[in-house]
Amino acid sequence: MAYLTCYRSIDDVCASSSEFGDTMLEDLTLMGIHGDRVTHPSDYFLDLYEQWIKLPTMGKAYADDTEQQQATIPVF
Repeated sequence: MAYLTCYRSIDDVCASSSEFGDTMLEDLTLMGIHGDRVTHPSDYFLDLYEQWIKLPTMGKAYADDTEQQQATIPVF
């Protein structure tokens, strides 16, 4: 039997997601899935932010600065 490393990532951005995360962990335990560790997006925020800054300069992403009012006009 192979052993896989299991990371359970739980959203910690919004308060209501805490209850959802707890329920999800309980469900995984009931199914016999025991993770090696639980992670949260905030654990990696600085790394993600640095990538968000780097990608556009590499030409791999862009940011659209269209005003909301213009972006919501239907195009037919």
